[in-house]
Amino acid sequence: MATLRPVSTKFFMAKTFVDSSFWVALADSSDQWHKPARKSWRAAGPLLTTTSVIDETISLLQWRGQLSFALEYLDKLRTDENLLIVYPDADTWAEGWRFFRKYGGSGAGAVDCLSFAVMRRFGLKRALTFDAHFRVAGFSTL
Repeated sequence: MATLRPVSTKFFMAKTFVDSSFWVALADSSDQWHKPARKSWRAAGPLLTTTSVIDETISLLQWRGQLSFALEYLDKLRTDENLLIVYPDADTWAEGWRFFRKYGGSGAGAVDCLSFAVMRRFGLKRALTFDAHFRVAGFSTL
């Protein structure tokens, strides 16, 4: 099973996965989804994401010309006590690739499919995301 960081009993309370589309919208006030992200963020409890999602998030911010901000945001995410970060193991990656075979043709990316595998392994049914591929894969989105 995937490993957690930080290891905490808060993990067992985590009910919601966070995708990079949400992190970027929350971080970037010029993003079209910024206001809905801020509203949903306030209502969210303990959250779970992956190292891959965080990598994708800071890469997207860097691509938008916000390297300094991306580095600050990385530090913020890594130290957020309300966020549990999953480091996927080999079995989780293999399941993610199976999801990619199934959903890649509809446009779901490799990180999305790894996220689906993590959500399934940890029993999460909801995601903070603006990516419709999560709904296609059977998850609810906020």
